[in-house]
Amino acid sequence: MGLLRVLRCGKDNKADMVPADYVVNSCLAVAWDVASMKTLNNNKETQDQESREEKFDKEIPVYNFVCTPEQPITWDEFQHLSTKHAPQIPTDKIVWRHMLFMVKNKYLYNVLVFLLHTIPAYLIDFIIICLGKKPLLVKGYQKINKFSDVIAYFSSNEWEFKNANTQALWNRMKKTDRQLFEFSMKLVNWDMYFYTYTRGARTYLVKDKLDEDSLRRGKAKYYKLFVAHYALCGLLLFLVFKFFMLIFGLLL
Repeated sequence: MGLLRVLRCGKDNKADMVPADYVVNSCLAVAWDVASMKTLNNNKETQDQESREEKFDKEIPVYNFVCTPEQPITWDEFQHLSTKHAPQIPTDKIVWRHMLFMVKNKYLYNVLVFLLHTIPAYLIDFIIICLGKKPLLVKGYQKINKFSDVIAYFSSNEWEFKNANTQALWNRMKKTDRQLFEFSMKLVNWDMYFYTYTRGARTYLVKDKLDEDSLRRGKAKYYKLFVAHYALCGLLLFLVFKFFMLIFGLLL
């Protein structure tokens, strides 16, 4: 949509994102695995007086569902794949050309948020109010910035996750069960995933159909915003140049 322009993260850090349907499938498989394990433990003979349920409860397994051990992806790759596939099917509801700065430094991030989120939001909402319409961008950016602040601790640091139990669970499943409840991250092709993801987001989140007429309108608007983006960048560079020339002239 062109709204998010700054994200606080280390671009080379691993982004432990996973498909939502894989999470659901893994939860169902885990429930089966735990139930099977508990039944097996209850059928085993023990040499002490400790109840089998208490013994099982002390050995509760943890199933981490992450992508890093099997199919890692960095934030930089995330941006690259998003930029690759989203412009292929632009929607006419887009507000600006895709542009994202990924910065790790907190202070630089706050400066960029002020310049690229806060100022444009208030400026455009002011124009919208003058036209007699309801302002949207200021509240929208407040939500975006809040979400970015929530994930900043995780996206700005490198994490090491292990999912040995999850991989072992996958290996224990029968071929038929794997087909019905697929969740192995080894099977994920990130390029194909983002190809599908961008089309799904356009259809179900933006509520914009993938028909020829809609795509034609979307591409026409994207081209206009593309030209406007670089025209604005050129204007800003010119103004910065004139400003420094003025300062340099005053100093002389």
